[in-house]
Amino acid sequence: MKKTAAFKLIIATPVFMLLANYLAIFAQDYAHSITAWFLGYKEHPFNIYFGGRSILNFLVLFNANDNVDYDLIMSAGRMRDLAYIGLAGIGLANGALYFISLRLMKIKLVQHFQLFFYFMLWLNFMNIAQLFSYIPVRVFSESGDAAHIAQGFNISPWWICIILGYAVTYMIWHFFTRTLQRTYDILAINSTFFKAILMMLCAIPLFGYYGVAGFIDNGEIAHFLSAASLFILPGVIAACWPLKQTTSRPKALNQIDKITESITETISETFAAPESTIADGLAMPHLSIDEAHFIENLNAVLGKRDADIRESQKKIKNKLSKNRK
Repeated sequence: MKKTAAFKLIIATPVFMLLANYLAIFAQDYAHSITAWFLGYKEHPFNIYFGGRSILNFLVLFNANDNVDYDLIMSAGRMRDLAYIGLAGIGLANGALYFISLRLMKIKLVQHFQLFFYFMLWLNFMNIAQLFSYIPVRVFSESGDAAHIAQGFNISPWWICIILGYAVTYMIWHFFTRTLQRTYDILAINSTFFKAILMMLCAIPLFGYYGVAGFIDNGEIAHFLSAASLFILPGVIAACWPLKQTTSRPKALNQIDKITESITETISETFAAPESTIADGLAMPHLSIDEAHFIENLNAVLGKRDADIRESQKKIKNKLSKNRK
């Protein structure tokens, strides 16, 4: 990777992380707000709360929300509407942005514009992070999108954990084993150091920040899942640690290459000579010999060829025995 390209990525990384997180959260909140407006629970579809001017809110939009009165919806007994509003955020918003960004990253034209491709990587990651913070981390909480879906459809949170939990787990697995590997190739990140840095910039926020969202919600299961997210973080880093590229090969492979080269060389020498010998032996003056003379010459040429083949076999055996020593 060239120094200028590496420098651009280093500068762009915190900016892209910030912008991608904004887009993922605002898309979720606006999806909630628009759905609530469509169902008659808000006067304005784009009226959301941005969270204030604190540094923490500026960095991660910690206090931003959709400004939907969920207590009003539940008091009215419109539980299905509660579920639809919850699905709009993590399903229509974060789920859609995940698949759109993943699809865009596979397009050759997008891969040509490396900075845009790199932003799509972070957009893909941030939507996975939003999904992970709800499913499975807060699926057993008393509030939040997953809780609203379970309450609205009157189903056990276990159904959401089983059905959608496997999907989110697959997204995380695909990101670290496929998407990141493609990113290394597209952006020509060959350094093990930079690969490890990029991987940890994804793993630590995912399991160390979004994964601990259950600590701020009620419920022992949510606390346990957040603690489990922290517990598996070192294992994820170890499992995804990029291997150092090396040009050295095992000695056994080098020995096999030498033997193969010797055999190829000997065979080439062997079959090059008989071909010319046969051609010379059959190069007879036009109509200068009879059939008996022709057969006699042909037998002589074939005999010479057989002798050459036997000689070449001896050479091959000798070279093989030397290489084994």
